[in-house]
Amino acid sequence: MGTPAAIENLGRIAAFLRNENHPLAEWLLEAMALARSGASLEAALNLNHGYGAAARAETQHAALRVLADAAPAQSDNGRAAWIVEQVDRYRAGAWRRDEKTRKRPPGVAGACFDLLATRAPTSLRSLRRRLPLLAKNDADLAKSSRA
Repeated sequence: MGTPAAIENLGRIAAFLRNENHPLAEWLLEAMALARSGASLEAALNLNHGYGAAARAETQHAALRVLADAAPAQSDNGRAAWIVEQVDRYRAGAWRRDEKTRKRPPGVAGACFDLLATRAPTSLRSLRRRLPLLAKNDADLAKSSRA
């Protein structure tokens, strides 16, 4: 389910659209009614199933790319250990405050925020498996953007 504030804001936009006789107003008002009744915002807006998962995967990939590029180690094992250290340090420090205020910090801490906010696996084992895939995924993305 979307946050109550987001649902209310979208409801206000829908009311504004209705006042302007916009053709999408009723659709948006119905979607917000569904969201208020407990449906996920994704379902209420009839977004493609899996959109949220795809967005989380993209966010996680970008965060891992930032962290891998910032890691002083050259091997995937060394990078994975460094990333675990950074995420654990951030989780123990500013994560609770940043999560509560929904303020993403810049840089490495921001990448740690993204991993924790998307509930990405951050164990050494999972990162050792995922880091070698970054280069392959980057190459695939480059190919698809040229097509």
